[in-house]
Amino acid sequence: MKSLWILGALIVLCGCTRTTPSKKPVILASIAPYAFLVESLVGDTASVVTIVPQGANPHVFEPSPRDLASVADARVWVCAGEMFEDKLIRSVKAVAADLRIVDVWQEAELLGGHVCAHHSAHDSFHHEAVDKHVWMSPKNAIRQARSIAQVLIEKFPEHSVLYKNNLSELEENLTRLDIYIQDLLYFKKHTLVLLSHPSLAYFCKDYDLEQLSVEVEGKDPLPQDISRLLGHVMEHDLKKIFTQKGYNNRGAEVIALELGLSTHEIDPYAYDYLNNLRELAQLIASP
Repeated sequence: MKSLWILGALIVLCGCTRTTPSKKPVILASIAPYAFLVESLVGDTASVVTIVPQGANPHVFEPSPRDLASVADARVWVCAGEMFEDKLIRSVKAVAADLRIVDVWQEAELLGGHVCAHHSAHDSFHHEAVDKHVWMSPKNAIRQARSIAQVLIEKFPEHSVLYKNNLSELEENLTRLDIYIQDLLYFKKHTLVLLSHPSLAYFCKDYDLEQLSVEVEGKDPLPQDISRLLGHVMEHDLKKIFTQKGYNNRGAEVIALELGLSTHEIDPYAYDYLNNLRELAQLIASP
């Protein structure tokens, strides 16, 4: 029933919002970090729309009619592998056959995960449970930027020179960021990073850190889970714990209070990608 409502809404919205030749083409990014990559590539040649609002939890996000209007008018959609995409894509394709889907989360060696585990309705029904926070690695972001640029060049060949030049500049910035983080965290190898939601697996893999999540398979920890975590954490010289904007952080707050840890809020979904990862690395490196 809900899919019929979505399709009906899209048909109505398409009649009201279809792009005219005088407007810039619309490119969708499911989450803000991918919007940053897209905007770095397209400059002012396209309008980039982020579907998930800042501060919202993409894992439980439900699109509004206003979101559907943007989707129906788009030429390219850079997806993050979230469940709300599965609910929309087939309906959108029925009224926007020209829409190009870019699954950038597949541009990496995917790590196992629980909270983000689901199949993709527009791809295969046999994906294993994987962690989709792929962009938290600058190396992966470079691969993703190249994939996005390739699609943009195919879709808008009149801007190919600009997109190639912007890609080179973006790759350079991401490479500098990667080198900066490697140098900053060089003496922090094998450090335990304790956080409320497991969103830093790719970051930790790149820089030889160990991620430990308070969340258990996408759920709040039970008392026995917290006891087990406390025992593990007490074996390490931890000073801080990371909470995440838009998520339930009660378990992390209990552990912080029990062990006298300072809490620091992070936002992997922040738009300012370069500064966000730089500041995250600085937090991990600080005493």
